[in-house]
Amino acid sequence: FSASAKILSKQKNIYNIRFHGTKNYIMTLLKNLELKNLFLILPKHIFGWFLLSSYLFFTGSFFSGLCILRGIAWNLLNINRLLNKRAEIQKTRAVSDTKLFKEYKLMHKRSLSYKVKQYFHSIKCLPPENVIK
Repeated sequence: FSASAKILSKQKNIYNIRFHGTKNYIMTLLKNLELKNLFLILPKHIFGWFLLSSYLFFTGSFFSGLCILRGIAWNLLNINRLLNKRAEIQKTRAVSDTKLFKEYKLMHKRSLSYKVKQYFHSIKCLPPENVIK
């Protein structure tokens, strides 16, 4: 491999992780959450993606931030298709969000500071003792 091939490969990996990760995350929430939880949860998560994208822009990772914005935009551009998939999924739904969240403990409420510390720990900017459990 040449140096340029390695750079292109790294950019493709960043694109795949940031774009598809954002796209699939939002798409999963949109298709699977009950309507009341969709309105409560989805805007907060999209706002979080915007914050992460802004952070990446300001720290010089412009391409990563752009890939996140593209992932958000993909869901907006494909909203009709996603709403059709959502209708199919919601028709066959067997377990409520409440049961998933409370009995199966699928989602835990965490403070924004917890999530920020967890993120910085994951990129090795904070020692492990600073991560709240």
